[in-house]
Amino acid sequence: GLHLSSKHQPNWLWATFEHKDNLGRCDYVGCYDFFGNTQPIIKPKKKGGKYPAGNLTKDLMNWMNALAVDKRLKNYRLKGVQINYTDSYGRPIVFGNSAIEVGFAATSSCMSCHVRASFTKEGENVLGFGADRLDQSYNGCPQPAWFNPLWTYGNPPMLKPADFVWALSKAEKAKVPPTQLSPKDGVVSYDYPGYTTDLKWTAVPDATSYQVEIQYKRSNDNRWLPWKKISTTTTEFTFQFLLNTPLNMRGRWRVWAVYPRGEGPKTGWWTFKYRR
Repeated sequence: GLHLSSKHQPNWLWATFEHKDNLGRCDYVGCYDFFGNTQPIIKPKKKGGKYPAGNLTKDLMNWMNALAVDKRLKNYRLKGVQINYTDSYGRPIVFGNSAIEVGFAATSSCMSCHVRASFTKEGENVLGFGADRLDQSYNGCPQPAWFNPLWTYGNPPMLKPADFVWALSKAEKAKVPPTQLSPKDGVVSYDYPGYTTDLKWTAVPDATSYQVEIQYKRSNDNRWLPWKKISTTTTEFTFQFLLNTPLNMRGRWRVWAVYPRGEGPKTGWWTFKYRR
């Protein structure tokens, strides 16, 4: 089975696909595909039986061939799409995959399940996706009491919605590289014989330290050679090449942040040159 979801709708668009030979593929609610299947409606029948696969339409085949879609995906059929909690009569929409929601497909609803994705101010998920009864799932419109048992119009929710994404409470901020400040890329220094250079960069939120890597190339070198790699908790580093290095010494440096859970992306290399 295969679930696909898209943020094209405010409450997302939910689609599920199954292999054409899945037993019970169209159980409970049937299968509906008015674009990609020559048999657009397949009604449910005896539980666990085999259903007609139908053929992929010419339009869908042309689209898949143009995109060079893996031929194995042509064995899958769209079961349906969900964009509402209820139908026009107010009845809860039941929508599930016989393989992914095995055991509770008869009560499953993509939207009703995922709307319960929420977290406390401490970032914890406290709502489950299953109902109290065995092999049951929530369906229909979301209930205010899910998010605050003491719900009233003047009492705001205790839980923050996670925009239908269960894993959002575990998401981390994007790791970003620092911004290099000085010396400017390509700068030429005439402070021989000191060769002292002050590297500076911006601070990165949540970083615990920074790694700085420095390489050099002499006038007769064909490649960059490693010189120093240091760790610092500040946003600058002062260093001095050996005084007996030849003239026209070139160097380059880059920096990256270290977070509690790993390293961030590295900046690009910035170069500098020493002359007499």
